[in-house]
Amino acid sequence: MKLATAPGPVGLSLALRSLLACGLALLVASQGVADPACPPGESHEELRKTSIRHFRAADYGAARVVETCLLAMARERGDRKEEAQSLNNLGVLAKRLGDAEAAQAHYE
Repeated sequence: MKLATAPGPVGLSLALRSLLACGLALLVASQGVADPACPPGESHEELRKTSIRHFRAADYGAARVVETCLLAMARERGDRKEEAQSLNNLGVLAKRLGDAEAAQAHYE
């Protein structure tokens, strides 16, 4: 009987790689080194697609991590439209996660 082995980093899906990068960024950020949840080298467009994929897969926690990054990026660029989009998305995610108070805070 041959034992199955877990795929290496090459076999990881784009969504999983993004999630791992976000987790690493959060860990680094907790040490005061970087912006929370923002993986280096990821474009705004790719992160938006990643957030949508997580949302559609009902992985709301992962989507929230990515949206938090997108919000920080929008604020850094002064992009009010993208900031509003991320705040709205964070409100929807908080509601889906059962946190009505956080949802309302994002909508205000």
